[in-house]
Amino acid sequence: MTLRLEVDSASAYPIGITLSGNRMVAPIVGGTFSGPRLEGTVLPGGADWVLVGSDGSMKIDVRTTLKTTDGAFIYLQYRGRFIASAEAMQQLHA
Repeated sequence: MTLRLEVDSASAYPIGITLSGNRMVAPIVGGTFSGPRLEGTVLPGGADWVLVGSDGSMKIDVRTTLKTTDGAFIYLQYRGRFIASAEAMQQLHA
């Protein structure tokens, strides 16, 4: 099943430099999701825990709660790696 997830987040705040990279947290403030058989809202209260490496790549660890249109709650967690050009990063922060 394919799911489209659009997340609104507040500005990230720094945790600080660690041996693994620069740690920051971007709080999730809302959003929406939709798929062939499921849709609803992204609830505020989750966050994206980001670790920025010395090469500019980011390891992401996102945890949030979804609420379907019929009232069911879904815990969602995903991890990944984000690599973008300098131009793409400027657009992301614009």
